[in-house]
Amino acid sequence: MERTDCRQRLGEVLVREIECAAAFVQVLDAEKTALAGRDPSALEAAVEAKQRCAEELQELDRQREELLKSAGFSPDRAGVESCIQWCDTGNSLSSRWQRLLALLEQCRDLNLANGNLLELNRRHAERALAILRGQQPDAKLYGPAGETTTCSLSRTLGWV
Repeated sequence: MERTDCRQRLGEVLVREIECAAAFVQVLDAEKTALAGRDPSALEAAVEAKQRCAEELQELDRQREELLKSAGFSPDRAGVESCIQWCDTGNSLSSRWQRLLALLEQCRDLNLANGNLLELNRRHAERALAILRGQQPDAKLYGPAGETTTCSLSRTLGWV
């Protein structure tokens, strides 16, 4: 593959990856808002959009890997950077690559934060259910076989 052809094709893939990663950031922000607001319909929409973005990013990653292999480079980060060094005369690919890496890092950070928020919401719901069931929310005891069990209180919150 010639340098100019490689530069053009890699540039196109990187632009599409940047667009997709930027959309992913917006979806993750929407997911965060839905989680914080405990809005199930907004959360469902965000999760579906998140899945679509993840699939599209995987496909673009696969295309980039194929391009790198056809140009004689390894499909990893070092291969991308070597390929860019080889074919990019104006540093346009290098700046696109750095932008993509920054967006992907932002996606990772937002996804981790959303995971933490989801876990916090799950723990709150678990505690509320334990109270409604008449259980001590965080009391753990060991059963006869050594397994951890939750201690039940003898009080009932209400009768139906």
